[in-house]
Amino acid sequence: MKFKKLKNANKREILESRNNAIMIALAFICALLTWYFVKVKFYDLNTKEFYNVEISTDAGDTNTGENDLKIINQLGTVKVTLNCSSKDSTRIGKNDIIPYVDIENLKHAGEYNLAVKVKFLKNIEISDYKVSPPIVKVELDKLTEKVVNLTADAPNIKAADGKTIGDKVCTPAQLSISGPSRIVDTISRVEAVSESSKILDSTEIIYSDGFSCYTEDDLPINLPQNSNVTFSSKTVAITVSVLTQKTVPIVASFETTDPNFDKSSLDYTFTPGEITLASDTGETINDSFGVKISLRDLVDENGIVYEKDYNVKTNLINKSGFDKVHFKLNNTNLGVRELTLSNSNLHPMQVPSDDYDYTISTEKITIKLIGPRTLINDITASDLNADINLSNVESETLMVFPIDVDLSFKDEKYSTVWAVTDQKVNIKKTPKSESATQAPNRNVTS
Repeated sequence: MKFKKLKNANKREILESRNNAIMIALAFICALLTWYFVKVKFYDLNTKEFYNVEISTDAGDTNTGENDLKIINQLGTVKVTLNCSSKDSTRIGKNDIIPYVDIENLKHAGEYNLAVKVKFLKNIEISDYKVSPPIVKVELDKLTEKVVNLTADAPNIKAADGKTIGDKVCTPAQLSISGPSRIVDTISRVEAVSESSKILDSTEIIYSDGFSCYTEDDLPINLPQNSNVTFSSKTVAITVSVLTQKTVPIVASFETTDPNFDKSSLDYTFTPGEITLASDTGETINDSFGVKISLRDLVDENGIVYEKDYNVKTNLINKSGFDKVHFKLNNTNLGVRELTLSNSNLHPMQVPSDDYDYTISTEKITIKLIGPRTLINDITASDLNADINLSNVESETLMVFPIDVDLSFKDEKYSTVWAVTDQKVNIKKTPKSESATQAPNRNVTS
């Protein structure tokens, strides 16, 4: 009986020992699994790659150099390879990576080759990473702003028949540009360019499609695609004025004091012979354009002036591209002769009725006769009217003053001859009470 009890006790001990061993084994396996999970989850390093990650040009203070320098070029993209824990690997994405370059301690504008660094969002700290390419070219400069005048160009805008394109005016007339100082400082003028294609017969407003920049010497500036130059407005209004236009012959408008002079007797040519005029006010354009030529201009101390340049003066818009014309006198039978007129040959006209007497104090003047040689040799002083017009004399005029002589011929047979003089006649003006006690050269009465 005693033996049977002992045997049962041994069986219970063996069973308990076996159960304890199983429990220990299970605990060991659980501990091993827990250790493995923690190791894999938190301590094992994974390699993770991100492609085409854009390098930031605005990553805080590190992207502002000394002297307010800024990154002004596009830096492109890089490949970022991370060696990180499994935990970080599962929660980090491409948008959490910020490649950048550090320019904080750079002092001068220019180009630099700088290493690419990486910042992380979400409080992630990873020091084991690789960037490819590791070095990028960086351009530094100051950002500046200036206001420039606007001009306009619309090469495809044409005018209808009988019309021409006039001024092109931009609204606004000025534009603000900003960007790197090395580029902005060279820009002196900006041209608003419109690619519109139209045929206009009246003034119209179109809009610009872009801008062209020019230097102070009016040389074009080719802005690189990534120049970082910006304009205060993307488009401007361009008022294109349309003018009435006409091309007419140039003719001489001869000025002379002789109403009987036959202006058609002068044979001449102008070079250019035509002028193109335009009007933006509706003003009528005549069928010819007259250039004023004083007959006095056609003779000098050396004789007849056969060729001379004249300025083109007009209230209309000159679209011809020239401001002077060349006059040529083609008459070949002309001669020049000098003639003296004495005091008695001078005839005051329109003498003022006032409290003054007017006296011709000039003894004689020399005139020149220009015309066909067969006529000028027979002319005498008696064939001429030498008139002195006093109608415009003012009471404040000096006591002795010069005045022009208007020359003309009495007989129409001299209509192809003209007379000129470079001399003026001196007129002495005295109160009538004084003139009675003086002996003047020649008194003139009204």
